[in-house]
Amino acid sequence: MRSVWSQPASRTDANYREYGERQINELWFKARPQPGLSMEEITQPLSLWRDRGRPSREVEVIADQHVADLDARIAEM
Repeated sequence: MRSVWSQPASRTDANYREYGERQINELWFKARPQPGLSMEEITQPLSLWRDRGRPSREVEVIADQHVADLDARIAEM
């Protein structure tokens, strides 16, 4: 199974996991409800967010497609 983290959490001497701010943000993004989106559709923009060198336009294109897909599903109802 693929980890939800971009990198493993560090551990304390007592073996507790220590999560950084980026890891907490990633978990929050994956854990909050994403109506109508599969885990793959959630993971795709997250991987783009992790890539600091990518153009923000790529994320906008994906988001626009998701909105169009949701609009089409609503129209079918």
